[in-house]
Amino acid sequence: PRYRYNCAVRPKGDIRIYGLHHQLEELGLEGDCYTKRVPLSLFTATKAEVRAFLRGYFTGDGCLTHNPKRGWVIKAHSAREPLLRDIQTLLWRLDIQSSLHPVTSRTRWGVFPGFLLTISRHEDIEGFLQQIGFLDKRPKPILSSSTKAREQEHLVKQSLFIGNKPVYDLVV
Repeated sequence: PRYRYNCAVRPKGDIRIYGLHHQLEELGLEGDCYTKRVPLSLFTATKAEVRAFLRGYFTGDGCLTHNPKRGWVIKAHSAREPLLRDIQTLLWRLDIQSSLHPVTSRTRWGVFPGFLLTISRHEDIEGFLQQIGFLDKRPKPILSSSTKAREQEHLVKQSLFIGNKPVYDLVV
């Protein structure tokens, strides 16, 4: 069947799509923020289909942030734990490890309990960006061996320049 969609861009920049809910329900994507789950069909889907679903999910509900102390982190927030457990299971199929934590969100409407899924290990972020990524053009973190060295700068006791090359005196 054909569906008609009406799209409206609101003043704050968010986009509302009307008329899509019937098609989403047919795909198993139904419920509100308290009841929605990953469709069962995705647990037996191909890896390409899982990657496509996760790419859309993280583009809409995820973010990529940088913490000066911890480095890069990929996050997704949900009001309910079961949805994020489903997302975590799909990530495991792609050999990407993640953590799940209860959090409290403070908004102008009140305080709400929720859950936060985080991908924080260097290898897992790299795997996520290579296999899944985001649909939009988010800044890509520089993840290389030099990044690992920068994360271990607290181990450097002194840095001296002799000629054009730095020499490090490490305390082990």
